[in-house]
Amino acid sequence: MSRHPDPASPRGGVRSSAARSRGAAAVAALASVVLALTPSRARASTDETAALVPKSDMQVTAVASAGFATGGNATYTLTLDNNGPQGAAGPITLTNTLPAGLTYTSVTGTGSWTCSTLGQVATCTWAGTYNKNAPTTITIVALITSAAPASVTNVATVSYPGLDDANLTNNTASTTSAVTVRSVATTPDGATVSHLPSNGTNYTQTFVVTNTGGISDSYTLVASVAPAGVVTVVSVAGVAGSTATTTPVATGGTRSVAVVYSVATGAATGASATLTLTATSIVTNAASDAGDLTVTVTRAGITMTKALYRDDQTTLVTGPAGVSVGEYVQYRVTVTNGGGAPASAVTVSDPIPGQVTYDSAIPDAAGWTIATASGTLTANLAGTLAAGASRYFWIRVRVK
Repeated sequence: MSRHPDPASPRGGVRSSAARSRGAAAVAALASVVLALTPSRARASTDETAALVPKSDMQVTAVASAGFATGGNATYTLTLDNNGPQGAAGPITLTNTLPAGLTYTSVTGTGSWTCSTLGQVATCTWAGTYNKNAPTTITIVALITSAAPASVTNVATVSYPGLDDANLTNNTASTTSAVTVRSVATTPDGATVSHLPSNGTNYTQTFVVTNTGGISDSYTLVASVAPAGVVTVVSVAGVAGSTATTTPVATGGTRSVAVVYSVATGAATGASATLTLTATSIVTNAASDAGDLTVTVTRAGITMTKALYRDDQTTLVTGPAGVSVGEYVQYRVTVTNGGGAPASAVTVSDPIPGQVTYDSAIPDAAGWTIATASGTLTANLAGTLAAGASRYFWIRVRVK
């Protein structure tokens, strides 16, 4: 009887019992390998997942002091804590950005915080591990300068390395505060005036100081002059010297400040100096403004001319042989102010020539007082003679 080949036999023949035993052993060994590898891979996967689970949660909160006003201090209290569940591995860094117009006065922290500042940024570092539920504070004190706007915002951020933080939304805290601004304006600005040298007479300039801020304020007043030598400050607001202080000025209120000054007697015509009044809030670094006045030295420039006319006051006489003995002639005496300032107390003194006999004097208009004594005519002009103006009078004489 013939045999059919066994499909499981590699040679198509009948498999022996020994061959079947060797196959079973191989399958069992492979299963052992698979079973041996599976627990190890499972542990590796579990460890990798555990490494990605956050271990800590650092947070920062911020509180600002009340009543921000220029010239005063702002205090920011930053509270830091770790919500866990484990300690946060350091270094922990707190970065605080101060708003423009504020400058750091001090930055201090409790615990192991060490802090430094550079410009508007303060950096605080916690070198070691920050334990769970161990709150600390960082206190920031800053000066509110006159450059501060009406609203300021401070921003603080905490950060640390790795992927430990369970909640990034509480890593930044910002606070916005309104600022009561102190400001002041002093006028006039850029005014000009011309004065004669004082010669014992002082001049007064009235400046106006206005509180343009949002809070009542008082101001220190300082008057100064540049260059020196032309103008000297005599008093400010009734106080001898160059300094004074106002009483409190309400928001929108004003103070008129009289500055009394003198112009040097020897100052050259055309010389000038700037008189400046600076008003500064008595609150340090809060607000300041200056008004100014340029004072230019001027003088009257009086000249006199004398011309001989016929008795008709129209025909000009020229040459020494132009008159006859016994003839009446008239001198026209003209006074002109060619300077840059009005002339006061103008006086003309004119000796009567020996070749004539004085008859009378005729002014051009009211204001002249004319008299003769001891052969000399004196004419006094009342009031002032304006710059560029002229006045005259006639002297009638008879030729001897």
